[in-house]
Order: sequence, then C-alpha cells, then structure tokens
Amino acid sequence: MVFDLARGPGKFLFGMKHLSDGMQAVAGNRLRRLINSVINNRIFVTVVGTIVTFIVQSSSITTVNEIAGAIGGSCWSVWGWCSLAWKS
Repeated sequence: MVFDLARGPGKFLFGMKHLSDGMQAVAGNRLRRLINSVINNRIFVTVVGTIVTFIVQSSSITTVNEIAGAIGGSCWSVWGWCSLAWKS
C-alpha cells in the first residue's frame, strides 16, 4: 500500500524531470534569455500576471455559475434523486 501511494508522485516527478530536460534540450539558452528579458521588465510582468489571474478567476467563476445554475434549474436536483430512490 505504501508503494502504491508513492508510485503516483514518483511518476509525476519522473515525467516533470524528463519534460524539463527535453525543454532545455530544445530551447536551451534562447528560452532562458527570453524569460530573463521578460522578467526584468516589472511593468510587463505585472500586466501579464494581472491578465492571467483575471482569465483563471473568470473561468473558475463561470464553472461555479454553471454548476449552480444546473442545480438551481433542477437539472440536478437532490430532492429529485431522493424521490426517485424512494419510488423504487
């Protein structure tokens, strides 16, 4: 059981290591220079961080609203499921 629990994170870390090695082999110094040039510009980093946060948060809010709408619109109703269970 202990080995089963360790297998998942082990596979994840193994895959991340190989992905990192592959990215470095393909992009190498060119990608490193690009990232360093972007990181040095604080205003650009702030703007990009704000935009990415806005996109991630808006998609999360959309997902919650869709689920709440489906439940509120009785597509998925807890009482509907209960009544079906009691009819049987």
